[in-house]
Amino acid sequence: MQMKPSHFFSCKDTTKHTKRTIGFFAVCLFWGFLWGMALGNNLADTVALQTKKEIADGRALPIDQTDWHNPQSSFMWVAMARDYKMPWDSFGRQGWMTDDAYVLPVDPGVSEFTPDTQVFYIVFAISALDAPSQYRAAWYYMPDGKNRGSKPAGTDALTLEMNEKSGYLEIYQPSDGWQKGKYLIRLFFESPGQELYDPNVVGTMEFTITDHPRTPLASSTQKPAESSDHP
Repeated sequence: MQMKPSHFFSCKDTTKHTKRTIGFFAVCLFWGFLWGMALGNNLADTVALQTKKEIADGRALPIDQTDWHNPQSSFMWVAMARDYKMPWDSFGRQGWMTDDAYVLPVDPGVSEFTPDTQVFYIVFAISALDAPSQYRAAWYYMPDGKNRGSKPAGTDALTLEMNEKSGYLEIYQPSDGWQKGKYLIRLFFESPGQELYDPNVVGTMEFTITDHPRTPLASSTQKPAESSDHP
């Protein structure tokens, strides 16, 4: 039985059908691409805003204050300490000063202090700098233990030259004394003389003022990470 030609697609009809199918998928892919781009941009904007807010609030880039011996952020190592010391070999041979003086923390890892504490230190080591730069600490009281105040209780800055790879910042008692509770320290890496600027924050640390401070686990016997430039 011979079927009528109308029951078959002609080559011309098949070509038209294929073109319509390809066109449909092309449109779907195009709108899918645009939707994906929009979603990605929105996600990126959300992450950027959240990161910016965290930096502004001081919750970004927390420093591990217990395992302080290893590189963190822009530091070879960084520690909160009751004091600092300058080893004898930092002076080189007797009568000579080395170009690579360095300091080490005393009682590192401490984070609780009594209200009568006059000063403690953030001691750190860094890699060689390309240009003179400044490290700064700004510390803030957190009335609720979570959110910092708008103004720092104090600041301290240290300018390092290109051949200097170690230093310390002083966290000193405010003129009206310490308030009991938690404080946030924001660490900045900046150009010498620059004002506090949120994007320059390279780390945050916390400490507590209390009548009964806990003694940290002994860790001063462990040697901190060193660059090949240190003695």
